[in-house]
This record gives sequence, structure tokens and C-alpha cells, in this order.
Amino acid sequence: MRMMIACASALVLTAACGSSKDAQAALEAMNLGEPDSGMIQYASKSGSGDKVTLKDAVLGPKGQGLFEAKTVELDGLDLTEDGKPTLSGFVVNDLTLRQMLPGVTFSIDSVAVKGANPATGSFLASTLTSEGPGAPPAFEQWGYSEMSIKGLKVATDFSMLGMGDGSVTMDLGQFSTHDLKDTQIGEAKWAGWKGAFNIPVETGAPFPIVGSYDLGDLSVKGIRAGIFAEAVKAGMESAMDPYGASSVNEKVMAAMTSPIDPGYDSATFSGFNITASGATLAMSDTKATVGRNGDGVVTKVSSPHTTLTFSVDPEAGQIGAMANEFMSKIGYDKLAIYAEAEATYEPEGDVTRYSKYNLGLDDGFDLQLSGGLEGLKSALVSIMNMSDTMAYGGEPDMSGFEKMKIVDLDLTFTDKSITDRLLKLVAEENGQDVEALRSDILAQMSSMSSDMATDGLDPAVSNELVTALSSFIEKPGKLKITLKPATPLAFDGSSEYTKTAMGFSATYEP
Repeated sequence: MRMMIACASALVLTAACGSSKDAQAALEAMNLGEPDSGMIQYASKSGSGDKVTLKDAVLGPKGQGLFEAKTVELDGLDLTEDGKPTLSGFVVNDLTLRQMLPGVTFSIDSVAVKGANPATGSFLASTLTSEGPGAPPAFEQWGYSEMSIKGLKVATDFSMLGMGDGSVTMDLGQFSTHDLKDTQIGEAKWAGWKGAFNIPVETGAPFPIVGSYDLGDLSVKGIRAGIFAEAVKAGMESAMDPYGASSVNEKVMAAMTSPIDPGYDSATFSGFNITASGATLAMSDTKATVGRNGDGVVTKVSSPHTTLTFSVDPEAGQIGAMANEFMSKIGYDKLAIYAEAEATYEPEGDVTRYSKYNLGLDDGFDLQLSGGLEGLKSALVSIMNMSDTMAYGGEPDMSGFEKMKIVDLDLTFTDKSITDRLLKLVAEENGQDVEALRSDILAQMSSMSSDMATDGLDPAVSNELVTALSSFIEKPGKLKITLKPATPLAFDGSSEYTKTAMGFSATYEP
């Protein structure tokens, strides 16, 4: 009977009957012991063990928060050895804005952090204390099983705002990251990201813009988040001190196991589709895979054939009409760009090889590239540092770039009409006949061979290259350039750059 009376009294005082002593102490340390004393205001609470649920909550001090939630579930409430509050996670359910603008709706089904490790849990709990959070733990100390936003819905009715008859909606089924440990994220994904828009001129738009989008589903697994954390540091340090950024850039590259390391193990994307007033941009589904050796070094990256398509309907809206005006000049009503790539890395010889690289435009061109490079990783550091130092008038460090060598190269460019289309476009812009323009270009190219020879290039190389290029311009077909040196070609000027030493050839096929 005394227990029943005690619980009834506790309910009157909105205490959490059934929660443990340490959980209650953790609540007190986070100023959540009373319903109106902390960063979360609430109407009532209940609990069991180390779990407490706050009901009808307002997120923000003294009831002034922007958001309210049906429940806030706190899990793993406890005290650290030094008496600080900690938790293992939380879930905020049915989150909405407290004061909506007329015509604007906003809601989230849930925001959650689950399975937080001690360092993460203590920091999260500290954000609710009166002292506020201290410095966050180093990124390598963070860990959790899930961090997510689910069921996000945003809608705007412009008529309610007195801005014409239109609306914007956006739905996001899920955005989440999972299993963060030792700077590696098991998976990051979004799903069900879509929306629609009807933007009237009353909003300030130059013309009505109507359309929709579906960004599909994306899943990226095995993310080496430490690489990206170092990249953020590099950006911040570069902004503060461009001359001190090089050491951070080197850390970024050191975090990458190889020059082809994308920072993850696989990425699967269902593709997207965006339409807006007569213009459509769509991407096909794709899946990139990454291979690692026994030491975790990325030795292979493969991205299968993927297509990005831009199409227009001039009768369906102003954007389509504007885009069609340009596209009609080059004779297209649709642009379909495709790409495919495969690269490998040999750690022993520090050789990066692009065994398959294909880029093309339907009814336009096709580019095939393969080849090998030594020292690419060092060159990437130099390139990153170059942009930082040159932006502030510094002298770029070329040492890493100069270490790079070409092992071999095979490039094939096949014209499928793009050359004549571009010549026609340029000629029309200049009020010139297409064949007259072609003749002008050929005349200019005829002097290129001697100019390149004057600059030190082997005449045998310049003559062969200019001959192949001239034939290609005169009658577009297939242009092929190869380098097959007996020993890798250095970028520092130490190699012999004759036709024989470089194994150079440039050929043309009509």
C-alpha cells in the first residue's frame, strides 16, 4: 500500500516511477528532474530501469523552444564515475514546429541516436546540463549504432502566404548513419527523398516553375569517415592559414590507403529524376564497388555504366523552351552522357592503372582511356597544396607532382557527330561559313608542328600529332594517341622525350 501511495504521489509530481536511482540522478544532473527546469519542458514522464520517457515535450529552455514532440525517450541513463550524466541514446517522436507560419507545415516522425558509446553518450547528456557542453570528444572517440532522421515532411502553401497560387512539398523517408566505430561508418543512406514544386511569379520567380523530383535511394557502406574529417580540417585550416594547410593535406592523403581510395567500400544508388517546366534531368541506377587487399589498401575501384540524361520539351514550360533554344543550335533535343570506370592500384610499385575509362555522349562522341601512373598519391598532395598557396600568392610546391611518371597511355576519341555540330555552332555565332571555319582551323594547325618543335618537342612527335589532328578536323573519325615508353616518363624533365623513347604514336581513322 505504501508503494502505491508513493507512486501516486510521484505521478502528481511528474516523477518517473520505476526508473532506477542512477537514472533519476542523471535526469537531475541534466536539469530534467522537474518538467520546466531544463532544456526540455514536458507535461509528464514515466520510466523503467535506465529508461525515461518525457511526454508532450517542448525542446528549448523555459518553454521557448522552436519544436515540440509527443515523446522524448532517453535510454541508458546513468552517472559516470565522476558524477556526470550519460546516456546510450534518445528518440524524439512526432516532432513539429511550435509556431508555424501560415501555410507552412513541418513534421518529423523521429530523430534518434542509439547505441552511443560512453564518450558520445556523455557528450550528448552534457548538452542538456546547465553548464552546457564542453569541447566535444575527438572524432576517433565517437561511436553509436544509429543516428537517424525518419519521416521528414515539409510543405508550403503560397496562397496562405499571399504569394500566389502554388506550393512546395518535400518528403524524406529516412536519412541515417549506422555503426560508427573507430572513425568508420558501417552504412549511410537516404531513402524516399522526393517532392514537388509549383512556384508562382508572386514569389519573385522570373516565370512559373512547376515540377517534381525523386532522388531515390542511396546506400554507402564501409565509409572511412576519418578521411572526410581530415578533409574538413584541411578546409578550415586553409581558410585560417593557407601556408599551414599542407601538413593537413598530407594527413588527408595519409588517411587514404591509395590514390584511388574513395573512402568507402560500396555505393548503391537507385538513380534520380528531376523535372522542371519542360526540362528533365535523370540518372540511371548505379553501384560502385571497392576491392581491398589484406592490409585494407584499396586496390580496385569499379563503377559500371551509368547514364545522365537531360531532355527538354519546349511546349511544357519556360525552362524547357530556354534550354531548347540552345540545344537546337547543336541539333539535340536530348543529351545522354554515359560513363564507366575501372581503376587498380599496385602498392608495391606505387602504380595506379586506369584499365577502363569510358566517357561519351550519345550521337556525339566516345572517349576510351587506359593507362598507368607512378607516384600519383604524392602528386595529389602537391595539387591540393598548390591551390592553397597560389590563392594567397605563395610559391606552389611541385615536388610531389614532379615525382609522377607515365607508365603508359592509350587514348581513343571517336567522333559521332560532335565535331561538326560544334563547328556549325561556332560558325553561326561568328557569321561564318562552316567550311571556311574548318579551313581556318586547319591553317592554324599547320603552324603548330614548327611551334611545338621550337618549344623543344621532338619534330617526329609534333609532325605525327598535327597530321593526325588535322585529318580528324578535316573529316572527323577516330583519333588514337598512345604512349608506350620503355621506362616510365618523368614529369621533372629527366626523361628523354623523343618519339622512340616515349613510344609515341598518333593515328587517325576516317
